[in-house]
Order: sequence, then structure tokens, then C-alpha cells
Amino acid sequence: MRLEIDASVETDIGLKFGAKTWVQGDHNSPSWGFSPANFYVEYENWSLEIGNVLPAFDGALLLKQTRLGVHAVSVGGDPLGDFFILAYRGYGRLPDRTGVALNYGTRNFDVKLSVVDPDQIGSGMGGDLTREVSASVFYRLNDWEFSAATAQSGAGVRDNNLYFVGTRYKVNDDLRIGLNINDNGFAELGTSYALYGDYKFNRFTLGSYVVYNDGDWAEKVTDSSYGVALRYDLGPSIFLAASVQRDYERMTLADMGVRFDF
Repeated sequence: MRLEIDASVETDIGLKFGAKTWVQGDHNSPSWGFSPANFYVEYENWSLEIGNVLPAFDGALLLKQTRLGVHAVSVGGDPLGDFFILAYRGYGRLPDRTGVALNYGTRNFDVKLSVVDPDQIGSGMGGDLTREVSASVFYRLNDWEFSAATAQSGAGVRDNNLYFVGTRYKVNDDLRIGLNINDNGFAELGTSYALYGDYKFNRFTLGSYVVYNDGDWAEKVTDSSYGVALRYDLGPSIFLAASVQRDYERMTLADMGVRFDF
């Protein structure tokens, strides 16, 4: 379960100042975790975040569209390389991490830039890590969507440079298909090519993906990963879902449950 706490104030000219944090309890965890704070300023289509920010690569539109099931995971379609993400609990082994993110977004266009410093006070907790610099851009043209992103020194690791390009086409009101290509950073993780889609009928949504990866790491036993899921909408922000996925080690993940988003 995840709870977002958000407080803000808006000036007469429309400038909005705010801060938010998250409280999250995970499976098999005996305690709840509080995230570091996110401070933000918004004006019209612009936003600036400081602290526990959503990095540009992690927030790239279309990047996570292969995620399935009640827990929204993708064992093969997500990027395989490491990169900083928005923290819903603590920072873990990097307690002095902080970031800055700038975003301009409209319905048909979105661009994000971010810098995340793993050790803002020079405490040495970051070891040899360096700053991650990431950027993303999204554009919608009628029924086509296009997205691209990069994370340089992903997760602060030098030479771990990730790249993403993706596109999705809306065939009609019920059917969408997409293609994502992820350069996963280090050579052994290779490049992933994911074909995915979803089809709506009545209250049901059928989603699936298949991925080919040309990398070569020790645990890998197959070049393909795939998944399929069925979702049933019970009402606004409430749904039942079940999924089955197989990863590159031929391990199978299955989930089923009900999810509330409010």
C-alpha cells in the first residue's frame, strides 16, 4: 500500500509551491517506510522539482508500457540497466542523494531534464558514483505517440549510459500497439526490442508483450521474454487483474488480485 501526502499553496498569479512525500508498506516487510521529501514549483505548463525527484529517464512516457498485472511489473520489457528512480521509501545505501528536475508538458508534447547527485554533501557514502544526467522527450501526432530518453551514468555508475526510443499507434478506440527499444547500458545487457499492445472489450482489457534481447550475461538462458494479462474494470480506479510472464532465465511470474487507486 502506498499513501501520498501533498501540500501546496498557490499565489494570485498562478505560481504554485508545494511539497510531498510517500508512505509505503511492501509485501514481506514488517514496517512502513517514509520517502525523502519532494519540493516543487509549478507555473502553467512548467514544473521544477528538488529533492526526491522523478528523474527524466524514469519518467519517460511509453517507457513502462509493457508492465502488466495487478502489481504493474514487466520482467522482460523494462530497461535492464540501473538508473535512479523516484523513491517511495528511503534511499537505501545512498541516504545523501538528491536531485533537480525540470519539466515542460502539454497534452501533445513533453520534455524532461534532470540531474541526480548520489552524494550531495560529499560524505563518501556514494563511493565512486557520479551524477546521473537524464533527459526525455515525448510527442503525440494524431494517433501516433513517440518517445525517447537517455540516462548518462545511470544510477551514478560511470559509462552506464542507457538509451530508449519507443512508439505507439492507436488503431482504434479499443486497440493500441507499440514498439520499445532499450539500449540497456553495459554491453553484456545488450539491446531489448519489445512489441506490445492492449485490446479493450466491454470492461475487459487484454494486454501482452514479447521481447527479444541480444545480450549475454551469466544467468541468461533464453533471448526472449513475454507476458500476457487480463484486466476487468470494477469502477473508477478499481480493477481485477491477472498476469503470467516469463523472464530471460525461464522463470515464470504469475499474479492475480484486486487493485485500488485513489
